[in-house]
Formats: sequence, structure tokens, C-alpha cells
Amino acid sequence: MPMRVRREVGVAILVLSLILIGVTAAIKQPTSAATRPNVLLIVTDDQIDRPRTVTAQIMPNICRELVQQGTRFTNAFVTNSWCCPSRASILSGQYSHTNGVWTTGGRYSLPAWRNHENSTLATWLHGAGYRTGLVGKYLNEYGATRGTTYIPPGWDDWHAIMNLNYQVNSGYYDYDLNENGQIVHYGRSSADHATRVFTRKAREVITPRGDGKPWFL
Repeated sequence: MPMRVRREVGVAILVLSLILIGVTAAIKQPTSAATRPNVLLIVTDDQIDRPRTVTAQIMPNICRELVQQGTRFTNAFVTNSWCCPSRASILSGQYSHTNGVWTTGGRYSLPAWRNHENSTLATWLHGAGYRTGLVGKYLNEYGATRGTTYIPPGWDDWHAIMNLNYQVNSGYYDYDLNENGQIVHYGRSSADHATRVFTRKAREVITPRGDGKPWFL
């Protein structure tokens, strides 16, 4: 991989690395919410295929907040750079040969992952007193079956994109979300654009609720 590409891919890996370190520290902290940080885990997609997307011109806020004020790992590694297996490894801390998720579709993707959903970042942090939430994409093929409303263990706030229409319509319009067990359809208005909806849902999740709990989103 060219050095230029490795540097920019390192930005995405940096985000995950630093946040996962923070998650580990948060779990080990005392139970007082005041001593534990909130955790925002951002997972970007297809950075290996499109490393030039992480530029000051295309993502100025990301570059300003994370790159200029952060640290780059220019010699970093990922256990499995494929979308679904990588997400499974992030959530479980396991290699693909342990969690069973090898592909983005078929029996070795979401079906295999279902056997491991009882022990994830979500269940660990929820058990440690965190309010947990997911907004956006879960694993490939989640919601590919019409009417799917299941929510994996450990998640308090769940706003997951349904793959049934997501891939067909390029993901930004005419899609469904599983919002805490209720299927909600979004159409083609400007307010329905997926990134705007995800932003609104994320703000709702991190809005203080007076329960004193730290959050993991």
C-alpha cells in the first residue's frame, strides 16, 4: 500500500484505536458516573477503497478535530479489513476465526454473529452502568428480512438502518430504520436524507436525561 494511502487509512484506524482504549478504561473505572467519560465510537466504511475521502476539502471538520488535534498511527494494522468482519471484531474484540464472521453475506456474516451478541461492547458497557446507543449501520444484512424488529442485547437506544431498501436506494433516501423496535420509513424529502436523520438521532441519544449515566454511542 502506498505511504500516502497508509497515512490516510491510519486516520480511520486512529479513531477506532483511541476510542477502544477509552472504552477499556471506562469499563475499569469506578461506578461513579462523574469519573467515567462518555464514549463516541465512529466507524467509517470503505476507507481502504476510498482513502482520499479523508481530506480537508471533503471532511473539513473531521480533519480539523481529529487529525490536526490528534495523533496519527502511520504503521497500523486491522485484523480483517472487510466491512462486516471488521465490525464484528470491533464489537467483540475477537478475530474472525473466533467470532465466526468471515464475510459480508451468507451464513458467515450476520447469522454467525447472532451466536456472539450476548458478549459485546454494548453488553459490557451497559452492565457497567452506561447508557448505550447505536445509530446507523449495524452489520450487513441486518433488516434484510421484511419486518425484522429484533434488537441485539445491551443496546438501550437503537436506530439501525434496515438493509431491505438501504442497498437498493443507495442508502440516502427511501429507507427504513428500526427505532427501538418500531419500523419507521423515511422518504425523499431533504429532512429524510440519511445523514441528517442519523445526526438527529445521535443528538437524541446523547442528550442528558437526568439519570447521571455516562453514554456510549
